Amino acid sequence: MDGFWMLVKYEYKKLLQRKIVCATMLVLIVMSVLISVIGYFSGNYVIDGKEVSVYDAHKMSVEEEREQTGSVLDDMFFARMRAQGDEYSIANGIWNILFEVEGKLDVVPEDADTFYSMRENQMKMKFDEAFLTSEEQKELMCIDEATEIPIVYEYAGGWSESSVNLILVAIMQVILIAVSIPAIFSDEHSRRTDQIVLCTDRGRGPLYLAKMFTGLTYCLIATLILSICSIVPTLFVSGTDGFGAPLQVAYPLLPWRMTVGEGMVVMLFMMLLASVLYASFAMVMAEKSRSNVAPMAVMVGFMLICLIANVPEKFLFLAKIWALMPGKVLSLPGGDDSFIGLLLFHVMGESLMTWQMAAVVWGMISAVLLSIGYRWYKNYQVTGR
Repeated sequence: MDGFWMLVKYEYKKLLQRKIVCATMLVLIVMSVLISVIGYFSGNYVIDGKEVSVYDAHKMSVEEEREQTGSVLDDMFFARMRAQGDEYSIANGIWNILFEVEGKLDVVPEDADTFYSMRENQMKMKFDEAFLTSEEQKELMCIDEATEIPIVYEYAGGWSESSVNLILVAIMQVILIAVSIPAIFSDEHSRRTDQIVLCTDRGRGPLYLAKMFTGLTYCLIATLILSICSIVPTLFVSGTDGFGAPLQVAYPLLPWRMTVGEGMVVMLFMMLLASVLYASFAMVMAEKSRSNVAPMAVMVGFMLICLIANVPEKFLFLAKIWALMPGKVLSLPGGDDSFIGLLLFHVMGESLMTWQMAAVVWGMISAVLLSIGYRWYKNYQVTGR
């Protein structure tokens, strides 16, 4: 076992001594921080005749949101909004809920029954647009019965903003892995050090395990670092309130029994699992192609395809397969094909959410890729040069 950790030590040393790896990591860390805070320092607002920075305006909005936490969206609340008109200051989060349900800006519902009936109709419309079967729609409506009605507003801006920022971190993650990981295997061939393995008494097995361990752990650690660099500044500015707020506070048309904070944790978990999948693919392809460039080109190209391409929902089977691609799962929370989208996957009598099905599929694919990589690495024949 001591030999294994020694191999891991030197694999890490080789990886971290590459200037492009350290430079890419540093640049992406800076970008992770910037995407979280740069919007707060990009100009000024004029409020009541006074010029206020975006940061100060945001802090004022956060305080207003906190003051209205606990507001019950019922008949009394809507009547008070109509009676006081423009003089009644409403938190942006509440307006977002109203807009999601009604599809109109600055429109106050007539009463709570009308509002929640409209919410139910909007949900059914989204189910139809996603081409869900009648049984799936009934299942989702049964799940939604656990949603607390009337909705009690709770500010959870820090966590919901963090989830959105993690989408960009997920893109950076692909770039970092594509730049860093292939060299773990390809350098052995390009520098012609693969012949040294012929002199060892234990063969390629321990070395492959060390390389695999190095690649997977590096990707997990790097993803965590980038995520933390994005999440911490956001929570510092927008607060940690509302981790236990129901998901419907941020996404009122979703039926899931989940909190806003749990949603962000699930996304972070899926990013870590995606890093394992990316690393597995990068290492296997680097061993097969014996090149750094080929894995990088394929990974970045496929990421761009996932961002711009879509499969129409009417082709439900293909749409479900496409929805399990990392670039689709790690997309805007609340979207139909995101990790908390409306699609259901039926496995052995159980209905799985997108993120649950993706976790199973990604884990299986990673295991298969690493097994194939071991066979290729073990059977590679060093030829004369």
